Amino acid sequence: MKQFITLILIASFFGCQKSEKSSYVEKSDVLNVVQEKHPGKKLMEMQCYICHNPKTAEQNRIAPPMIAIKNHYLTKGISKEDFIKDIQKFVKNPTVENSKMPNAVKRFGLMPKQYYSDKTIREIADYLFDNDIEKPQGYDENHGKKGQGKGMMKEQKNEANLNINKSSFESNGVKIAFQETTGLNENFTGKN
Repeated sequence: MKQFITLILIASFFGCQKSEKSSYVEKSDVLNVVQEKHPGKKLMEMQCYICHNPKTAEQNRIAPPMIAIKNHYLTKGISKEDFIKDIQKFVKNPTVENSKMPNAVKRFGLMPKQYYSDKTIREIADYLFDNDIEKPQGYDENHGKKGQGKGMMKEQKNEANLNINKSSFESNGVKIAFQETTGLNENFTGKN
């Protein structure tokens, strides 16, 4: 009888270990699933990446990438609620006074007024605040490591970018949108 009880205890001990290992999930896996399911991620990719896409080459950008926006609005000690309010304030009324990115305004001009609901902006800002945002290639080398210089952007050395007028932004944006959606370059004439 002792042997039978010992055998049952050993079997249950090893059986429990196997079930624990097979059901064990890494914390990072859970975080990745949560991030992927966050409604703000999809909204950001659908709405914001039209102009703020991290995959757009630097010379073709018509607006700063979303990671730059996060780094300028996520200042030391800011609460999540204040971060969201600051993003909403600028998106609802994009003015120089409401911007925390004066060099981006000089380089790209003011963002056109957006007509997104408060809920949409809140979900995007909520996602921005809590999650890692995709960076353009070379971003850390040009803008410092994560956590350095939040709320401040290096001065742009290219003076030509600072003096571009609004019509240049619009024509450049149309050109880039055409290239992104069609895969054709601006020299395409449609003739064979």
